Amino acid sequence: MEKSFDVTTALTLVIPVEFHEQINNIRSTHDKAYPRWMPHINFIFPFVDETKFDECVANLQSVLSSFDEFEVVLNEIDSFAQGKNLTVHVKPSDETKLQELNKLIRQALPDVQVKHEEFHPHLTIAQMPKGGSSKKLEELKKWLGTGFRCKINCINILQRSKTDNSIPFSIAKTINLRSTN
Repeated sequence: MEKSFDVTTALTLVIPVEFHEQINNIRSTHDKAYPRWMPHINFIFPFVDETKFDECVANLQSVLSSFDEFEVVLNEIDSFAQGKNLTVHVKPSDETKLQELNKLIRQALPDVQVKHEEFHPHLTIAQMPKGGSSKKLEELKKWLGTGFRCKINCINILQRSKTDNSIPFSIAKTINLRSTN
């Protein structure tokens, strides 16, 4: 598989739909990417051209078929600097299973180019100017409360239009983890 980026595709963990409304209530006000993305955690973005999807899915299924579904608790507010702004996100206090999953993904897709070598699992909820952000961060921590306890049983390849930037990402492919039921 050739190494190339495609900004219209992503390999992600889509947050279970039962949490979308609560998360999107915050994102719709504070996250400029809200119209384009559903609540998610990226494993690889940009990803590969859609012509490579079937090959990627086959490789991922062969590796992930023995990786058990798991629970993750997104319960911490954190941020990182991007220019003059902060990107605020929710992250898990324990990212062990997400790191294990990411390691297997990278093993399954060794020829897929990654933008960031280190994986820091997070769900973006806001961008804000660096100055005076402490009050807003406290509000977001109050909103988060004890966080979101999510059952993770699959990962997804997302895709959006190559020609119309107003069309949001949607799920193109799903790769299931091993069910523990």
